[in-house]
Amino acid sequence: MYGTARAPAIWQREFENILKDTQGVSVFLDDIKMTGPDDNTHLKRLEEVLGRLTNHNIRVNYDKCQFFAEQIEYCGYIIDKFGIHKTKEKMDAIQNAKVFLTKRKSEHLWG
Repeated sequence: MYGTARAPAIWQREFENILKDTQGVSVFLDDIKMTGPDDNTHLKRLEEVLGRLTNHNIRVNYDKCQFFAEQIEYCGYIIDKFGIHKTKEKMDAIQNAKVFLTKRKSEHLWG
C-alpha cells in the first residue's frame, strides 16, 4: 500500500523537475499554471512547456486547457491580473459555516 500512497508525491516531484527553470510556471499534480507579462512572453513559455512535455512523452488533453485566459478558477480562488480572490462559492461556504460555541465541539470536528 505504501507504493500507491506515494505516487502523487513522486509524480509531483517528476513534473516539477521536467518544468524547472521555466519562468512563470507552477505545477500542482497534473495542473500547470502559466503567467506572462504580455502575450509574446506567454506564448514563448507555452511553447517551452509543451516542448518539454512532448520530450518526456506526456500528452496534453487540450479539451481541458485554457490558453491566454484573463482569469482562472483554481482551488476555490479566482486568479487574475489584480490578484487572488475567493470565489462566490467559497465566500458562501465561509459565511454559512457553523460556529462552534465550545472548544470540545470544535475539537470533535477537527479530530
